[in-house]
Amino acid sequence: MRSPVATVLVFTSVAFADEPVLTLAQTQNPNALYRLFSTKNVFNLLLLSTKDGSLRKIQWDGKGSNTFNVPLPRCSGADVPNSHPGRYTLQPTENVWTFILLDQDTEVDHDMVERLVATHASCPDGDRIAIVGSRFRDTKGQSAEPIRLDSRGDLWEEVESAITSGSLLSLRAYSAIAPFRDEFFIDYVDTEYCLRARTAGYRVIQTLRPLMSHTVGAPTSHKLPWTTKWTTNHSPDRRYYIARNNTVLLREYGTSGRGSWRLKSFVRCYRLVKRIALYEQDKAGKIYAVWQGWWDGLHGHMGPRRAPRKQPSSMGHHADP
Repeated sequence: MRSPVATVLVFTSVAFADEPVLTLAQTQNPNALYRLFSTKNVFNLLLLSTKDGSLRKIQWDGKGSNTFNVPLPRCSGADVPNSHPGRYTLQPTENVWTFILLDQDTEVDHDMVERLVATHASCPDGDRIAIVGSRFRDTKGQSAEPIRLDSRGDLWEEVESAITSGSLLSLRAYSAIAPFRDEFFIDYVDTEYCLRARTAGYRVIQTLRPLMSHTVGAPTSHKLPWTTKWTTNHSPDRRYYIARNNTVLLREYGTSGRGSWRLKSFVRCYRLVKRIALYEQDKAGKIYAVWQGWWDGLHGHMGPRRAPRKQPSSMGHHADP
């Protein structure tokens, strides 16, 4: 089954914890700007903006003559530049304590939800699990393996972090840990949340079995006589956020002392620049973005990327999905 949306939002369960949550309206146009969902409470409807994920509760009084329009809390990080109608939808749930996050280009297995729930149930100390991540098949590239920790079960292994897409998120843990870090915007948001969760005493686990197909960037392979190199061909903006946010994570969570996190970050950025220079298009724009991200990370400049004073000359273009 291919997921048609960026995120499956079921934070409605927070607002209606004492009610059956949602009845999905299958006949509506999923690409409409607004969609109206009925709940099993006949006086309550949910109005969703499919473009930005904002949600409002529409309520009739007992006589059905007056309506109330109440905005509901938004999912942290829902704002996405250049978003489009149809990016967000709601899915019904009977579970008021968890929800699943998905990217719009993730293809999920038909039994993903059942296996995620079973994986969570099989792990001892379930109240201390922040995220159950889905192992995934990269159908176009070669993605990095997660950093594994010592704990392991029949269905799961404990990891340092899990990617956002395909993750089963505990709302209890989310309330205690605090929301995703909006200022990271796009890259390393999931990594930072997992590190913060583990610092607070929670666990992050991942399924042993792949439950979805997911591709990082627009990967290409480059054969050398002795090996094959892969690169993701991310856009300059993505290269900026990758370099900046990784630098910030090294500064805040790294174990290197006496400022050596700066050197470690520089070495990582240098390797990234070398890969761009050897294998990718738009080399100048991407290399400048990496340098700018590293510099901003060193100095704590967060938020959206600042426009460069002078745009580097282009050496080609490769679309980033």
